[in-house]
Amino acid sequence: MDDDSRQRAFDALQRWFLAAVAAVEPAQAVRATLRHSGRSILIDGEVIPTPGRVMLVAVGKAAAAMTAGAVEALGDLVSGGFVITKDGHHGAPALPGVAIREASHPIPDARGVAATEELLALLSGLGPGDVVIALISGGGSALLEAPRPPVTLADLAAVTDLLLRAGAPIHDLNTVRRALSRVKAGGLRRAAPEAKFITLILSDVLGNDVRTVASGPTVQGSPDPALALGILDRYGVRDQTPSSILDALRVEASELTSGGPDWGGDIVRVVADNDTAIEAASESAISDGLSLEVSWRQRNGEAADLGRAWVAACREALPEV
Repeated sequence: MDDDSRQRAFDALQRWFLAAVAAVEPAQAVRATLRHSGRSILIDGEVIPTPGRVMLVAVGKAAAAMTAGAVEALGDLVSGGFVITKDGHHGAPALPGVAIREASHPIPDARGVAATEELLALLSGLGPGDVVIALISGGGSALLEAPRPPVTLADLAAVTDLLLRAGAPIHDLNTVRRALSRVKAGGLRRAAPEAKFITLILSDVLGNDVRTVASGPTVQGSPDPALALGILDRYGVRDQTPSSILDALRVEASELTSGGPDWGGDIVRVVADNDTAIEAASESAISDGLSLEVSWRQRNGEAADLGRAWVAACREALPEV
């Protein structure tokens, strides 16, 4: 391949990549989902009246950008908001009435716990007629944290580090986290039982299990302590796990979810995901006159290994490269 051909190939790859990134840009994904008419929010043809306050609650690495998109879409309808995001991911300019807190990821820290308590206090003041728009993205499970006694922040950090070092994927890690937290598996939702929730999710989880993205703080889901103990065994870390965590996991699941709100009126939507990016890249390539085949959509494993497998698949499809 000569230099000109290489440059054209590079330019084409860059176009496809940028098309994929644009398709899952957090602010745009939220703007494309939300509309308003007067005092009502419109989403997927459904009209949601807002007789009370409209509060934005955003958690995750894309939280600030998603919040900016919601403010742009809803304007003066927004009463205020609260964002918890990763250090350095503040990104968006200051938003009127929106508090922004930064915390550590992937190991939770005291700032995240303090911000979570602030958020819980805010939600506890909401009542009938109020609407919470929860903007959830990857990283939220570490950033939003309220340990369930007797578990401490140091204990959570320790078990998170153990599982990460053992190679546990996000689904298994969050299964353990859900059983150790007051805000995961719907815990944040339970803090404002009389408000209506609209949860918009930017998914970084294969299969889009909304209970797994950020450990599902605003969606209905049951922690499973027994399954969490099994995961500790599977990765061989139970013996190194703090005793407080083992004690906290020796409970019945029903003890962790009592007194939940009525979830019937809630709305949950995935606004962008891995498939969104793949489709955008594919459309860009097709517009360049190429025929294509998607090798895979969902793959787990080490990034380096998957990268090598992808290159091998490309070489098999195009042996002259």
